[in-house]
Amino acid sequence: DQSYSKVMLSSNLNLTIVLLISISSIIIASHAQSSTKTTIEIEIEALKAFKKSITHDPNKILANWIDTHPHCNWSGIECNNSSNHVISISLPELQLQGEISPFLGNFSNLQLLDLSSNSFTGQIPIQITLCTQLTSLYLVENSLSGSIPCELSNLKMLQYLDLGDNFFNGTLPDCLFEITSLLGIAFNFNNLTGRIP
Repeated sequence: DQSYSKVMLSSNLNLTIVLLISISSIIIASHAQSSTKTTIEIEIEALKAFKKSITHDPNKILANWIDTHPHCNWSGIECNNSSNHVISISLPELQLQGEISPFLGNFSNLQLLDLSSNSFTGQIPIQITLCTQLTSLYLVENSLSGSIPCELSNLKMLQYLDLGDNFFNGTLPDCLFEITSLLGIAFNFNNLTGRIP
């Protein structure tokens, strides 16, 4: 009887361990899925916040930025095919007005941001510098003002930076030229003073 009890106890213990491992695996897997989903949801909310910051959209280009359409099919948006993370926001020459939403900093996979030839006002939000995968930033031909933030030097992957034809003032920060990946930079037709580093 004792040996039978030991065998049963051992079997029950093994079964308990297997069950615990299985449950742990399910919890970890579901947590990983919810984390991915949460990241996508954050990006969708950031796109909605960007849309809300637009005060004038004469061509109704953002009209399809609604929940009934997948965000990867929204005008000007391109996503990674496998992950559905936003990798490109390209909305040039659309007569858009408003300020650039700080929520754009929530796109950790963003590689291209092109808002050129619109009528954006205000300053470059510092939060854009959180988009560490950014390779191209085009803000040329808007009505942006204030100083050019030195924090742009945090964009270590940046290859193209065009800030021309705006109302930026102050001096051109030396730190911009610390971005070793830069292939092209433009800042002509602004109100900048001082020397070129």
